[in-house]
Amino acid sequence: NIEIVASVVLNSEKYAVVEIDKSAFRLCDSLTSVIIPNSVLTIKDDAFRWCGALNSVVLPNSIVSIGDWAFYGSNIESREHNDYRRSLFRIL
Repeated sequence: NIEIVASVVLNSEKYAVVEIDKSAFRLCDSLTSVIIPNSVLTIKDDAFRWCGALNSVVLPNSIVSIGDWAFYGSNIESREHNDYRRSLFRIL
């Protein structure tokens, strides 16, 4: 289980986490759930691809783009997406 942070500090500078990069969590077999913060706007291609144990994801209203195959090969049973209107199934 992970909750992605909304910001990080590097060299005393604070940066918002605005995207989950391509293949960022690909093949993370032990990942079962993920909570994505409101700061994230984009989930890139293959971000959670082949995370076979992933069965729950919380998507914030801030998401404007989800890349191809972002959740392909996951086992998502529960998805909370608030007002996000695009079909999650196109990316599974």
